[in-house]
Amino acid sequence: MATDAKSAQDKVKPLESKLPAKAPQYLQADYKTFKGLADGFVNDLDALVKSVNGSATDRKDYPGKKKALADLKQKINDAASAQKSQVTALLKEISAINKSASALLDTLKDKKAKEETDLSSAIFKFTGALQSISGLEAPPAVD
Repeated sequence: MATDAKSAQDKVKPLESKLPAKAPQYLQADYKTFKGLADGFVNDLDALVKSVNGSATDRKDYPGKKKALADLKQKINDAASAQKSQVTALLKEISAINKSASALLDTLKDKKAKEETDLSSAIFKFTGALQSISGLEAPPAVD
């Protein structure tokens, strides 16, 4: 008695190939049904054997792939950690820029010359854009 897919395949496939193509006239309809079912079963059994062989290969590859995945996670998490400190540093820079801009804008607030109003406007627009990115975050770590 076959206990695994490959043994069952070895037992059934040669017998299936020996089934005649045709049966006597009075059995043709029933035999056609039987032959279709037998062929379908052997095809499904072949698919199972391929699947079993594939999972056996995957089991052999698993330790290496598990290590590669762990290495990749570590690489991603290291990068996320580095980016987190870079984002923190950038957010601190925004604070310093805003402080400097505030001092400049205070100095320029009553100035009317085109050069001064253009400078004031450019500084105001730049610091306004910084406000929109004040929620900047680093990518999250992976589990």
